[in-house]
Amino acid sequence: LIPWQGSSQVASRGLISELAAINPALGYVAWLASFLGLVTSWIPAMMTISRLIYSLSRGGLFPKQFEKIHPKYGVPTTALTFTLVVSLVLALLGRKGLVWFLDIGGVALSVCWLTSALSMLITRRKYPHLKRPFRVPAAFVTGSIALILGLIVLVMPLIPGTEVSLVWPYEDVLLIVWVLLGIGIYYVYVRKRIKELGIEKIGRGLLGEYYDEIFGKKNEEKKTSE
Repeated sequence: LIPWQGSSQVASRGLISELAAINPALGYVAWLASFLGLVTSWIPAMMTISRLIYSLSRGGLFPKQFEKIHPKYGVPTTALTFTLVVSLVLALLGRKGLVWFLDIGGVALSVCWLTSALSMLITRRKYPHLKRPFRVPAAFVTGSIALILGLIVLVMPLIPGTEVSLVWPYEDVLLIVWVLLGIGIYYVYVRKRIKELGIEKIGRGLLGEYYDEIFGKKNEEKKTSE
C-alpha cells in the first residue's frame, strides 16, 4: 500500500514499472488494468459524443451531414468519423497539450453530471407520467446528492491553489476560449436555427418518440381539464 501523499511520485515514475520491478506478474496485471480502464472509458466516450452530435444534427442544430447512418450497423458514421478525427488531432498535441484538454474536459464532464442530475429531478416532478424502465432508489435524495457532488466537482478546478485547480494560464485561457466559442456558435448559428425551425420541430428531432410522451400527454391533460 502507498500513502496518498506519495502517489504522485509513484505515478511520475510509472506504476506499471514499479510493480514490474517487484514482480513481473504484477506488472502485467497493472498493464491489463490500465488497458481495460482506457478501453472502457474510450468506447463510452466515442459512443455518447457521436450520438450527441447525431441528435443535435437530427434536431436541426448541427449540419445535416452528421445525420448519416450506416445502412448495416445503424451507427452515425459521419459523427463517429468526426469524433475520431478530433481525438487523433488532440493526441498529436503531445502529453502536455493532451493533459490540458483532459483537465478542461473534466470540467465539461462535471457540467454533464450536474445537468443530468438536475434534469432527472425536474422531469420526475414535472412529468410524473413518463415510463421509467430504470427506477432510481430514493430518486429525490439520490438526485440531490448527485447535484451537490456535481457542483463540487465543477467548482473545485476553478478555485486557485487546490490540488485539482486548472493550470494558469494555459488551461484557464483554453476554458474561457471554449466557453466563448460555445456562446458564439449559439448566437451565430443555433439561435437562428431555433427561429427558423421552431421549438417543436427541434424538440421532435432531439427527443424522437419521447416528445409525444412528454408534451402530447401534457397537452391531453390540459384539454381534459378544460
